[in-house]
Amino acid sequence: MTDSGLRFITVAGGEKPDAASRKNIRSHVMVGKNRGKKFPNRKRKSKVQTAAEDPREPAGTLSRSIIASLTAVPPKFGSALSTIHFANDVQPREVEIVLRFCSILGKSNSELRRCIEWERRQHNWLPTLSFDPALLHASIFVSRRYFHTVAPRNYSTNNQADLPHLLQALRLLRENIAQKSDVIPLTTVITVLCLAMDANMMGDMNTAMSHMKALRQLIDMHGGVGAMRAHRTIWDEITLNKLIRCDIAIILGGGSRNTFYDSITASEPFTPYPSRVEGPLEMGSPTGTVSEAITLKTPATFPGNKPDELARAWRAISDLCMMMDSASVQKKPIPFQIFLDTMAAVIYRLLAMDFDPNSASEILRIGLLIFSYNTYIQWQVLGVSYSAVAAEFKDCLINIDSLQLDSSLALWLVMVGSTMIFDETDDCWLKPLLRRWTKRISLNHGMIGM
Repeated sequence: MTDSGLRFITVAGGEKPDAASRKNIRSHVMVGKNRGKKFPNRKRKSKVQTAAEDPREPAGTLSRSIIASLTAVPPKFGSALSTIHFANDVQPREVEIVLRFCSILGKSNSELRRCIEWERRQHNWLPTLSFDPALLHASIFVSRRYFHTVAPRNYSTNNQADLPHLLQALRLLRENIAQKSDVIPLTTVITVLCLAMDANMMGDMNTAMSHMKALRQLIDMHGGVGAMRAHRTIWDEITLNKLIRCDIAIILGGGSRNTFYDSITASEPFTPYPSRVEGPLEMGSPTGTVSEAITLKTPATFPGNKPDELARAWRAISDLCMMMDSASVQKKPIPFQIFLDTMAAVIYRLLAMDFDPNSASEILRIGLLIFSYNTYIQWQVLGVSYSAVAAEFKDCLINIDSLQLDSSLALWLVMVGSTMIFDETDDCWLKPLLRRWTKRISLNHGMIGM
């Protein structure tokens, strides 16, 4: 090796240079040969290939890595309902329509779920569609009718594709009732409820009342609503809630009379008022909420010839509002049973009260009825209108100045009408009324700034 870095290799005779010398010779010869040339990237072998060549694996067998890659769970495809066998020959997409409809109804009471315990109501009802074909077809019919007729407000024509499900539901329902069984399944009751709700959506009150009369007979076979309240199983509570909601909605929609709790009798008295819950919830009235407005008046100041009866209903709703507000703040939901019993006790009693149409008690009764109904049922999404109640309440509000009500109470009534039953077509008379009472409170009490 010289100082210049050159190396001299001496080869004697026919001997080949050693390996190190040969490597130096190749390196010297290739100097500068590949300068400026581009070569493709040398890709590394994949892990699967490397694993396949693992010398520890027996010859002719797949490696554990290859087996794992072949048995991995594939991405989700198809419908989640495709693995469920339903009670009749229906496509999963038909049941998906039912789920979409139930989701829309569920969103309407999403605010209530923050302050009311719904676990008992979240019973998995989907399996019932796998063994009760009548309920399956009735649910599909009501759901399709909503999307094809109610949602687009196309009441003039019927979608002929919906009728086969109605005919199937009616045929199977008659077969179930004709079996003369001592106990009618509650799924049969819910099937009739579906049909009654559909008639109410479509404004066919005669058909809705006919379904409710049939429900009256079916419930009597179960011992009446009193027996259902006493048993209080999951299905009893679900069915009772649906019965009361549908019954009240039909009455306010134009039905002749309520089917349940029609009168105070020994066999079916009104639902008793729940005792005020003082336990885990703090009953202080929150500020700036509906409960603050509803508790401004004490029962002793109520006008009318039956102040005690109306005051008890007002007090029950006031207590419920305070409990719900506190439950929402403290994130401690109240039991659903308290909510259901309060609404049933208050609304049916309000329906039975009879006051002078031009009295302060009557406007208070209607306002409290509208407030309770919209809090409990919330079926505005179904397009159900209550024009008769709205017209009656409008007449009361227009003459509210002559009733000499407390300003705070009068403003609450106007707010109930503007937010819960009237629409933009009533702005011409409702907005001036709202501004007048708001200004009056601002001047008299300093409660609301202008």
